[in-house]
Amino acid sequence: MSQPASDATAAAYRRKTYAKLIIFVILMLIVWLQPKIQTWLENRKAGGPGASDVVAKTDSASTSPTQIPSNRSRVVIRDVDEPVVAEVQRPDLTSTTTSEKSQTKDKPALGELREIRNIVFESTAGLRYVPGSADGHRLKHVMKHAKDDLSKPKHGVFEGDQDQILAVIDEAYEKTKKGGKDVRNSKEGARTVYIVNLGRKIGYVGGSSGERSGNPDCRYVQLVLEDENVVITAYPTRSF
Repeated sequence: MSQPASDATAAAYRRKTYAKLIIFVILMLIVWLQPKIQTWLENRKAGGPGASDVVAKTDSASTSPTQIPSNRSRVVIRDVDEPVVAEVQRPDLTSTTTSEKSQTKDKPALGELREIRNIVFESTAGLRYVPGSADGHRLKHVMKHAKDDLSKPKHGVFEGDQDQILAVIDEAYEKTKKGGKDVRNSKEGARTVYIVNLGRKIGYVGGSSGERSGNPDCRYVQLVLEDENVVITAYPTRSF
């Protein structure tokens, strides 16, 4: 009778020992896994383990240089039936110090605009775009020649975007100062009309007649100025 009782006691002791051992192992696993569990929970609260990567990618995308191909300030004039104001990422008009000028060796690109007075813009070459015309602003009037207008019999159309168009006009203006066989000028009252041969295609003849003739290339710019540098209009043309 004593032997079965002894076996039962031993079996009960082993069960208690195994239970203690299992509990010890579980506790050790919990202690070992606790940092990983905590990290997982924090990531879940923050939006997942890839959340920081997503934020980083979003931040870098928001400052991507492809949004603005250069550091030029784009000037956009509102429609004529709206108040005549300019939507401008206004250029920094702070004057450059002498030391800064000595460090800046590169000349600004042609066609860049700076605001010298309220919605009065001056280009790199010194042309001024001011309020006026039926369109409300001379810049807006010039930019009508950035696309074709079939409602007109003839309409000179520039190729390129606004920056490229203003650069071509600046180039033509600089050429008028040098004169020569590629420049012709005439007077129309207080206005001076220049026709400048740039020697390459800068646009085409549009409008209804231009379309009928296959939109011939234009290599010349017609530039109408007041007071020597105030732009009245500018557009491509085929010849002097």
